[in-house]
Formats: sequence, C-alpha cells, structure tokens
Amino acid sequence: MATAFAHLRQGTGDLLERAILLDLKASILRDQRRFAQAMRLLDRAYSIFMTYDDSHRAGRVLVNMETVHYSAGRAEQGISLLYRAIDLIDPDEEPFLVLCVWHNLIDDLADLGRFVEARDLMTRATPVYGRFQDLATRSRRTSVEGKIARGLGQPLEAEALFLTARNGFLDLDMPFDAALISLDLALLYAGQKRILELRSLAEEMLQIFAAHGIQREALASAICLQHAVTSARAG
Repeated sequence: MATAFAHLRQGTGDLLERAILLDLKASILRDQRRFAQAMRLLDRAYSIFMTYDDSHRAGRVLVNMETVHYSAGRAEQGISLLYRAIDLIDPDEEPFLVLCVWHNLIDDLADLGRFVEARDLMTRATPVYGRFQDLATRSRRTSVEGKIARGLGQPLEAEALFLTARNGFLDLDMPFDAALISLDLALLYAGQKRILELRSLAEEMLQIFAAHGIQREALASAICLQHAVTSARAG
C-alpha cells in the first residue's frame, strides 16, 4: 500500500484514485482489527466519493464501514449504513454487491432480535436473491431464514432450515460456514433442552475450528456452547 500511495503522489495525484486506495487500506486495517484507523480512512474515502458524485463507490465504502462495525461487535451501528448503501449502489454495475447489502442487513437485524423487520426485508429482497441460484447463496439465505424462524417461535421450521443450510455448506466443502450454522442449531437445541445434540455439535464445531486454525471463533463458540449446555441442564 505504501508503494501504491507513493506512485499516486508521483503520478496524477487523482483524488478518486486516492479514495480507492484508502478504501483498500481500510480493509487491511479491519482484518488487523485496527478498527478506529480503518474507520478514519473510510470516512475520508466516503467524503471524496460524495464530493465527486461517485455515489456507487460511496455506497461500497458504506458497506465496508458496516463490516468494520460488525467485526468490532457493533452490528447495530452498521444497520443505518446499509440502508443508505442500498440507495447509493448501482444494481446494474454490481448486482452481487446489492445482494450482499440486503443479506448483511437482514442478517444483522436477525442477530439483533429484530425478527419482524428482518422477515419483512427478506420478502422485499426475494427478487434480489432470485438473481443468484448458486448453492452458496441459497445456503446463506436459508441460514438467515432459519434465524428468523427461530426468533419468531417456529422451532421446527428453523431446525429444518438450519440443517438444509449446513448440508449445503458441507456439500461445497465450506466447513467454517457449516460450523457457524451448527452454532445456530446449538442455540435452538438449548432452548429445547436437547443436551445430547448440543454435545455432538460442540465436538463437531471445535474440531472444525481447530483444523482451520481459527482460535478466536473457536473460543467464542466453546464459551457459548458451554453456557447453552449448562442452561439446558439447569432448566
């Protein structure tokens, strides 16, 4: 990135090019969990794009901002950004990005317990999802539908949706995504006091996370599952 910025200074110095680099550098800082620095760069990039009436790229920056908030455990702060991004992003230029915005928005709402709002948006997003029929997209949609069903008190439907999504990810050899669905299943089983299924899911998830060297997620999942099993026993 340092080399890229140096070439820009030696070359045109174009502000739009600079904003693109700021957006890219912010993604690196986000993955390094340097969230405050990432947000500062994204704020600058967003201001440049809006100044030059590049609303599509400005919308992309808002999506990146939401991802920073989500990674930092502040999902609620990203919801308004996604609503704004929907109005800015050109669906003809990047149709898949539009899908990502809708999906992330619905997923965030479900995670925050705003299930009715998430369900209504899922209905509105049906044509957007319909443009992509690959198994990965279908599995992600199904997993969110499972969260919504669980939150709306439909456990049988939620379990069926979670199992369908998990099997889809396993068929695609995407064990990390499958393990995350297992966590959703675990929360469902905890509410039903199904301790044997909880134990089986815990073992499966920890093996998958350990095999992929994903320690932070594994630890968080272990704590969550331990709490779920304890709660099921206490009930």
